[in-house]
Amino acid sequence: MSIEPRRNRAWYGSRTPPEDAIIEAAEAVEQATNGSTVLYDHETHEGEWAEVVSRIYNEMDSLKRHPAEFRTWTAEDGMAAVF
Repeated sequence: MSIEPRRNRAWYGSRTPPEDAIIEAAEAVEQATNGSTVLYDHETHEGEWAEVVSRIYNEMDSLKRHPAEFRTWTAEDGMAAVF
């Protein structure tokens, strides 16, 4: 078992990890700013973006459970938004 402290890594949303250049850029920023800032911790549900992530999750869950309550954008919606 490793004794090294757990490091934060940039999250990526696919099965294929990002290119090394992207990881290197993220790590360079981490070093330049004297550490990383955790915007949302999925284990504790805390962080600067906790409210945003919670809202998105609730909307996605609602869409999954009640798809009939959602509708697509119509031309009338566009007119109401502009005028």
